[in-house]
Formats: sequence, C-alpha cells, structure tokens
Amino acid sequence: MASYQLAAIQELQNNPLDQALSFSTGGNPAQLVQWIANSKAKEAFALAKHDNARADRYREAVTRIEQVIADITGKSFHFNMSDDPLKVAALIDDVEVELDVLPDGLKSIISWVADLLMRMDRIPWVDDIPVLERPFFLFLDEIEVHLHPAWQRKVLPTVQGLFPNAQVFISTHSPFIIASADDAWIYPLYEVEPGQGTVVGTPLSSMVGNSYSTVLREALGIDEEFAPQVEEQLDVFYELRDAVLAGTEQIEALQHKGDELRRLGEEVAAIVIPELRQVERRLAEPCEGGAA
Repeated sequence: MASYQLAAIQELQNNPLDQALSFSTGGNPAQLVQWIANSKAKEAFALAKHDNARADRYREAVTRIEQVIADITGKSFHFNMSDDPLKVAALIDDVEVELDVLPDGLKSIISWVADLLMRMDRIPWVDDIPVLERPFFLFLDEIEVHLHPAWQRKVLPTVQGLFPNAQVFISTHSPFIIASADDAWIYPLYEVEPGQGTVVGTPLSSMVGNSYSTVLREALGIDEEFAPQVEEQLDVFYELRDAVLAGTEQIEALQHKGDELRRLGEEVAAIVIPELRQVERRLAEPCEGGAA
C-alpha cells in the first residue's frame, strides 16, 4: 500500500480478477487508491441526489475495510478523501496520515484486505447474494508478515467473521495465527532433508483454547522455552546434576553453575533452585546400611 497521486475520478477498466492468484503482484496501490476515491465520489454524488440507498451501497465495501483495520489494530481508522489536492489519506484516531508513511504491518493489512474487497465489489455477480456472504476460496500466504503479535492474534478471527462462508487456506509460521484458527484443521509440514522437499505431518484439529507453548510444541515442533544460549547452559546444569548424583562430580560445581543460571532471570531461577535443593537433600540422606 502506498500513496498515489490521483489525476481524476475515473472507472477502472481492467478485469477484477486480473492477477488475483498472485502472491507477489496481486495488489496494485494505484488501483486500490483509485477505487477508494471512486467509491467515495459515487457516494457523494448519490447523496447529492438524495439517493441514500445507493450511497449506502457505494459506502459499504470501503466501510468494511475500515472496520477490519479498526478491529485488528484497536484504533479508529478511515480513508479520508480531499478535493484540493485530489488525494486519499488515512485517518487514524482522527489524525491524518499519508499512506506512504503508515507502518508496514498496517500497509500489509490494508493491501490484501482492500484488494480482496475491491475485487469482490467489482465482479459482476449473476445473483444478489451480498458480497460478504458468498462462498469462495481464499488463499493467504503468511499474513503475519510485518504484524505485531497483538495484531497476529486478531487478524484471522476478524477474517473468519468477515467472510463466514469462505473456505480459507493459510500458510503461516506464527503460533498466534495457529492458536486463533477456529473450526480449522492444521497440517504441519516437515522438511525431509535440505533441498528434498517436505512431508505432511498428522493433521491437528483446531487449537483454540491451547496455550502458545502447546501450539509451539505440537504444531511447530519447538520444545525449548528459552533462548538457545540459555538452553545450552541448562543442558550443562542437568549433566552436572546427574554427575553429582552418580558421585563423579562435586556438588560445588553444580552450585556454581546454578548461581550463574539464577542471575539470568526469575523463570530460570525457578527451575534451578528446586533442582539444587533436591540434589542436596538426596546427598544428605543416609546410605543403605545406616552409614551417613
């Protein structure tokens, strides 16, 4: 999504399905801005003729885009059109912002949501089923790109609510997207060997209600809870623990490593301290036969 210098209000002439299946060239910023300007101009013309029903129809698609963005970001959002100069800008919490300087995450959301609704609005349907109620296939490739985790949590439920009859196919690496997929099947993909393609793992039913740590473990195959350097030190700690209990290492080495880990943070300390206490208790227990 980007700013575009409007020259006039003019109808779009290209096919509404042109490049619709392209993940890289599907969105056309100039076309999107032109369509938004056209919709707002037609709304104004209809209102000038006191044709409120027609004005509502022209307003609906743009309003839906604005509402989706507001629902995901938690901020009021509107497209603001001015006539001198002729341009379209964003109005966020009543502050006008040029499209060029919007955050990348917001540009990403606007690009594909606006592109989708624009195409559906322009298609000459053979019946009167409302656009948002139509059954169709929607393919979304990594919709979490550029999105803050707080927005990742909301984007899919918003899309599912907007298009209740659409069948949505999503590729994602985000546990926040996976955990928010309601009434869905999740197909993990695993690489066989570098450059040898992937295989499909056992399908998982919707994971709504599961914690993000569960999603990371079961859907993405990530068991670790800490950064790699912390996990490595914890592995050393556990090796020392086993060696101390086996009598091949002194407890002072384990205590020293435990002190290092405790300084990394409260969560690591909550793991290390009970382990140390348990080892100390076991070493203090009398040996078989009553010897201390």
